[in-house]
Amino acid sequence: LICSDIGSTDVGVSQCGITGITEEECEVMGCCYNVQAPLTFGGTACFTKKPLQAAEYPTCEAVTCTRNIV
Repeated sequence: LICSDIGSTDVGVSQCGITGITEEECEVMGCCYNVQAPLTFGGTACFTKKPLQAAEYPTCEAVTCTRNIV
């Protein structure tokens, strides 16, 4: 899991905690904190982490890619 560069408005990310939460409170909950995110992108300063794309969708090189022909 990683912290989004654009905060809670990113796909797969949601608000974590309440509006006005401190950075310390946010991080204790295992979430990401970026005070600039709401000012730049909207949303909230405290937000959940998102999955790594590679972990969700491995490339064909990482797995065997074959077509199932019936």
